[in-house]
Amino acid sequence: MSADEKAARLLAPGATDPEPALTVEEEAASLEAVALALAARRSGARRRWSTVALAAAAALVALVGVGAAARWRHADERLLVVLDGDGSRDEGASSVALERGARLREGTVLRASPGAVVSARFREGTTLTLGRSGVVEVLRADEERRLGLRAGVLEARVKTLGAGERFVVETRRAVLEVRGTQFSVDVTPASSTCRDGAVRVRVDEGQVSVDVGSPAPLRTLRAGDEWEAPCVLPPVEPAVNAAQPVPSPPAPHRAEPESSLKRMNALYERALQLKREGKLEEAAAALASLRRAFPMGPLDEAAAVEELRLLERLSPERAQRAARQYLEDYPSGYARDIAQRLRSP
Repeated sequence: MSADEKAARLLAPGATDPEPALTVEEEAASLEAVALALAARRSGARRRWSTVALAAAAALVALVGVGAAARWRHADERLLVVLDGDGSRDEGASSVALERGARLREGTVLRASPGAVVSARFREGTTLTLGRSGVVEVLRADEERRLGLRAGVLEARVKTLGAGERFVVETRRAVLEVRGTQFSVDVTPASSTCRDGAVRVRVDEGQVSVDVGSPAPLRTLRAGDEWEAPCVLPPVEPAVNAAQPVPSPPAPHRAEPESSLKRMNALYERALQLKREGKLEEAAAALASLRRAFPMGPLDEAAAVEELRLLERLSPERAQRAARQYLEDYPSGYARDIAQRLRSP
């Protein structure tokens, strides 16, 4: 084997390397090199020069392939890489268990398992931690890093960004942007008792801008600042009976004085905190106390559903009884499917 052939073989990409599509310029250069080699052979040039020309063409094609593969790898390096944790990732209609080293492309949805924390990292050193059954989608993974946080807690340590680079976190209630900081975002999903969900932001270092949409001005949070978009209870609408002019009976979910609503919210949040701490029996008892103190109040159904989910893990028999009671109280409730499943022996 000649030295030229050896050079061509060394420059050629390996069998396991990816084969990205060539640009128009690279394809034209490859075809021109091959055409020159064939022309040299047809002209009757000596075999040695023909071999050299073919080797040169092969080397050029290899170099083009290496360049394209380098571009592919560079783009791949921009992706979010999973470091550790228990969860799953959704890509299109498929969902697979999370593994270390997984690269999350645009459109991938990352989910943290209940009670688990997932950590991930961008190439430049920005690190993310997702917890409390968090769900986040990678919306963009180029010069603009854009994440959509649907639920859970996301803690981010963002490295200082260069010119033209952005780091953005979207939530249902606000859009957050930073240029280099450490902060956390806590999202409570929307539900029947928390219209549009809730968002809490805490800044530990640097600055975060908060955009809640026009016409509200941008808000800048600095180290030590916190900001919250709290739950908004759905409006309570009295029952209307057009056929009977007589007053209707009071609606099940009647309006409560402001002090009562604050107390209900405090009791409900306390129960959820106990659940997050793994004190499931105490959390179930707290929810039961809330329901006894404010029967059929604005938070009654949400407390009943949370209690159902806890009892499912604690005691199938108690969950079965609670499911029957839920279906009696809320025959068309939003957790009807869960209650029917738990009610079955």
